[in-house]
Amino acid sequence: MTVIPPSSVSPMVPVLSRLTTKLNRLEPSPGAVVMLLSVLIGGAAGWGVVLFHYLIDLFNSSSHAVIADLIDRLHMQGIKGTWLLALVPISGGIVVGMMRWYWRDFGPNMNSMIAATQAGNQVAPWRGLVKMVAASVSLGTGASL
Repeated sequence: MTVIPPSSVSPMVPVLSRLTTKLNRLEPSPGAVVMLLSVLIGGAAGWGVVLFHYLIDLFNSSSHAVIADLIDRLHMQGIKGTWLLALVPISGGIVVGMMRWYWRDFGPNMNSMIAATQAGNQVAPWRGLVKMVAASVSLGTGASL
């Protein structure tokens, strides 16, 4: 029997072991487990969609507010600056381009993810979140869907 030093034990281990013990005592049927997992996965997917829509709205309102403020300042000085509205999609493209450059594992589509997993490569756990933020920046700044 090997003893794990206390410094390497996660604080979640006692909680998970107690939860596992209680769930094993319940002896749920396979149908109940599938139903519980489907509710949890469906709820998480629903919250992901809501977060995605809020991020799109956040980037849309914030980028247009910054440009509108800049245009107002230029109009006060007698300069027409409506051409600055073109900076909104340009800035979104620059941000998404920098994200693709910084996170090399970003990947263009699901085919690259499937190929990576079939080749035995590890897929970064934050990949989906980064893709969601990049898509919301792109859509929020005016890129077409």
